[in-house]
Amino acid sequence: MGKRYWEVDAIRGFALFSMIAYHVAACMVIFHMLIEDEAFFSIYNSIWLTSGAFVFISGTALVLRYARKNGDLR
Repeated sequence: MGKRYWEVDAIRGFALFSMIAYHVAACMVIFHMLIEDEAFFSIYNSIWLTSGAFVFISGTALVLRYARKNGDLR
């Protein structure tokens, strides 16, 4: 079994935390706990960072898994 890369785990943790925060904020708006104003949308519309992290981490995980399966990485 190969060693884990802490960088991949850190990005995965960041993406998970961001996804949870994004969905909690959406639920708070639905239940009228937060007001949808300009300051809220400036933070809320930063979903591109979270979705980009998920795309990046999935691509990286696929490449690492493929390389380990073929014996290129130890």
